[in-house]
Amino acid sequence: MVDADVAITDTPIVKKKGRGRPPIVKTAEQIADEKYAKENKVHKRRGRKSEKIDDYIQKGNEKIQKIKDLLKTAKKDGVSVADRKKMRCKVSAHEHRIKKK
Repeated sequence: MVDADVAITDTPIVKKKGRGRPPIVKTAEQIADEKYAKENKVHKRRGRKSEKIDDYIQKGNEKIQKIKDLLKTAKKDGVSVADRKKMRCKVSAHEHRIKKK
């Protein structure tokens, strides 16, 4: 089923002077792609993307270790108390997420 406003061509339509909305130019391939997308409900995922649990745990442990290493020398490096607290919070959050998996 093709809308009345849609013209199926391989070449673009020249916009005519006058009132009203010009027809939307779509090729047969574009219409077929849209129909396929509607039938198979292809949606873009939002938020955290799913990944393999092993990879997730490995990356999480690497992040935790990196932050812990920074925390060991943070006082000597002159990092503020608030920033050190944020780092400890991040470590705790990463550990919780990994434990949850």
